[in-house]
Amino acid sequence: MRGQIEATEGTIKAESDLLAILRKQYDLGQVSMADVAAQEAALAQARLALPALEKQLDAQRDSLMLWPAATQPRISRAGSNWRI
Repeated sequence: MRGQIEATEGTIKAESDLLAILRKQYDLGQVSMADVAAQEAALAQARLALPALEKQLDAQRDSLMLWPAATQPRISRAGSNWRI
């Protein structure tokens, strides 16, 4: 999961850098506003993916924290006999 988050963060950085380039090219008349808008949409989509991945990582972390307690044997003492 951490790898996916890191990859998504890298994608966001790359999309953001590309958007900056496209905006400069637009200012110079080299690309259309449609190109800039498409890149803005790609960046927005990448940014939307990150919170969901972070939420999944938090859920996995919470599950792992509960796991040892759920797997510990229950020991009871009935009379002088110990039972697991």
